[in-house]
Amino acid sequence: MGDLEKSLAWYQDRLGFTVDRRYERGGRLQVVAMRAGAVRLLIGQDDGTKGPDRVKGEGASLQITTDQDVDALANRVKASGGVLELEPVDTPWGARVFRVRDPDRFKLAISSSTSPWCGPPPARCSCAVSSRRIIDRLGIEAGIANYASVED
Repeated sequence: MGDLEKSLAWYQDRLGFTVDRRYERGGRLQVVAMRAGAVRLLIGQDDGTKGPDRVKGEGASLQITTDQDVDALANRVKASGGVLELEPVDTPWGARVFRVRDPDRFKLAISSSTSPWCGPPPARCSCAVSSRRIIDRLGIEAGIANYASVED
């Protein structure tokens, strides 16, 4: 994150995350562990070694699946000044999803499953199995997502 405090406030105000733990080094905040329901995120301060103007968040989207009301979450984002890249829509595979970017331009797709073959997180529906194995191998918290998607 380019500005960790700014990103932390965004995740708290726009998406309702709460802080589990703050990690400091030399009196400076470096990493924050957050949660919202079963979802856990860990965000850290960018050390700037690759330059302050480098593009972040291109080519990937973090998929967060929740049992919360997606429309209510989208409305919370908008009510707190956020801008949606995609308003909530129903997908052909049964999920309701909206898209938003965090302050560093990382893409988040937030969805709830309404499909009869895909239960609430951490269900292992067919859309989740192969990506879920990748997420498990990378050691990412099990509650983060049912699947991750890569976009062009």
